[in-house]
Amino acid sequence: MTTIKNRSITSSESLKFLKEKLSDLKYLGVKWDNHKKTPRTRDTYQVTIDKISDAAIGRLIESDHVKDVYYNPSMAPQGSGYGIDLRYRLYVCYEKIPIKGIK
Repeated sequence: MTTIKNRSITSSESLKFLKEKLSDLKYLGVKWDNHKKTPRTRDTYQVTIDKISDAAIGRLIESDHVKDVYYNPSMAPQGSGYGIDLRYRLYVCYEKIPIKGIK
């Protein structure tokens, strides 16, 4: 019988992690309500931000829980007054998390 030692991060754990890492960087304009699991991916969550920052990406990528971070420009909804260069989708790919109690 195989013992499962790792699991995927949950949406609430991802949101909590991102808020701990990025909440003091107000200039990013993070849209926390847009946080969600990325379709057709494993262990990847996304959030919408207004600006990209090397410091923000560095904070995320230095964590042992993060495998990769990438982003792409995103069109803002009609009538919001944003340009395409001021809005991005930030994707965070997580490592598997050890199940508590297993070493």
